Amino acid sequence: MDTTGSVSLLLWDREAMFLIGKSAKELKEGFVENTGVIDKYPYPVELNNVLQRKFMFKVIVKSSNIQLQQEVYSVVKLTDEEQLITKYSPDPPSFDLTVCHICLQTS
Repeated sequence: MDTTGSVSLLLWDREAMFLIGKSAKELKEGFVENTGVIDKYPYPVELNNVLQRKFMFKVIVKSSNIQLQQEVYSVVKLTDEEQLITKYSPDPPSFDLTVCHICLQTS
């Protein structure tokens, strides 16, 4: 985890099918067929299936990721099971929410 809020992941066909419901081949063929059609999305609309959803990814961290700072990680497994995501998610930072009151007296 870092503070960037993003990560580059390489998903193989099986994982991609879990996310979007189509194989890479089907996705590509459908996109190529619809390329001539004016569309508000410059990408396959099936990719919208992952928006506003939470996933947990198990990735392979290779020595090249560390030594050469290659920032693409291969996904081995993924899940959208809320119980597992909650179990392994970091706790939100705790802040001292003590309210301070300043009283001003006028004479």
